[in-house]
Amino acid sequence: MRNGIPIRKIEKDTDSVCIGIWVKVGSALEKREEQGLSHFIEHMLFKGTKKRTYRQIAEQMDTLGGVINAFTSREFTCFYVKIWEKYFLKAWDILTDIVTQSVIDENELERERRVILEEINMTEDRPDDYVFDVFMKNAYRASSFGHSILGTKEKIQSYTREDLMRFMRKYYKKENIIVTMGGKRKDVPLSALEGEWLYKPDESVNTGDYQAAFISGKDVIERKLEQSNIILGWSTCPVCDKRKYAVLLFNNILGGSMSSHLFQHIREEKGLAYSIGSSANFFKKAGFNYIFAATSKENTQTLLDEIKREIEKIKKDYIFSEELHKAKVCSKGKMILGLEDTKNLMLKAGTDMIYFGRYIEPEEEIERIEKVRMDDIVEIIDGIDMDKMHLTVLGDIKDIKW
Repeated sequence: MRNGIPIRKIEKDTDSVCIGIWVKVGSALEKREEQGLSHFIEHMLFKGTKKRTYRQIAEQMDTLGGVINAFTSREFTCFYVKIWEKYFLKAWDILTDIVTQSVIDENELERERRVILEEINMTEDRPDDYVFDVFMKNAYRASSFGHSILGTKEKIQSYTREDLMRFMRKYYKKENIIVTMGGKRKDVPLSALEGEWLYKPDESVNTGDYQAAFISGKDVIERKLEQSNIILGWSTCPVCDKRKYAVLLFNNILGGSMSSHLFQHIREEKGLAYSIGSSANFFKKAGFNYIFAATSKENTQTLLDEIKREIEKIKKDYIFSEELHKAKVCSKGKMILGLEDTKNLMLKAGTDMIYFGRYIEPEEEIERIEKVRMDDIVEIIDGIDMDKMHLTVLGDIKDIKW
């Protein structure tokens, strides 16, 4: 740690290096009048700095043969480069430049505003993306956690340069930033993150927190589509909860793999859907499991009935010990394979540092997975309440029974 900025390097003998600058702010921390600002700023930091135009940023990275990108989540924003180690210092100079010295040009802001509005349109035109956004909005409607990461069209159209700068002065400050790296590079010069930034952060600002209460319910959004897109979710546990690993293993058994209950029963046996599966998501204040599926209008109710039947069967009969063993092997294997990539190393280091304040070694993760017992899985299954789920259906359909 230098000048208050933690840095975590995960060394791996590879030719590539991936390094990220993380800002601990995302859509969940935005006030109602700030919706979409984290994502808007993520876009704008690529639109020119004191010494580089947006075209020079792109051309210089292309000349190096590397990748520079960013993403916004509900709890953080990450800017990163992945580069041949030989060109690391040049790529690092570009990355630190865009994060600390962006000019937020008025003309570029107007152009990028249109780009984001088109991004919102694109998301709304993608049923699998849009149905998830509606699910989050309604299942977490009592808090900012359910806000769309992209924001609303009305908000994006209204923001001024001063709105962006005020938000950056609030969150883009040294004590709110971490740096993580995956690869064999040992030295990372943090001097570019020292000194006075263009944004002149106000050190006295309290960055605040958020709540995330899950609300059960049912949404049916009518749209002329060939398929009904479905999200069915329920609350589980936050990322730091000791039950997380049991939830992960149960998710693998339920719908997180090709041999899972949902994939085998719904797709292979019944032929009701091409797309079917489940996911477990964990955050600082919340966690939820959700099932996603798409099927024809005619099969929508049948699909939901079969999903319900499969969950009820698991609640009645639980699972076999062989399934738990397989889920453990599968989860460990996926994790180890994923960490072969330097970008995934950087991402794991970043999320671990944000949530736990330290990097959790793969061996420790494996040990935690191994410690999950059948009683832990039974506890997770018993905690599933069919009456406390949230169902969102998007398609050419007027109503659905659950």
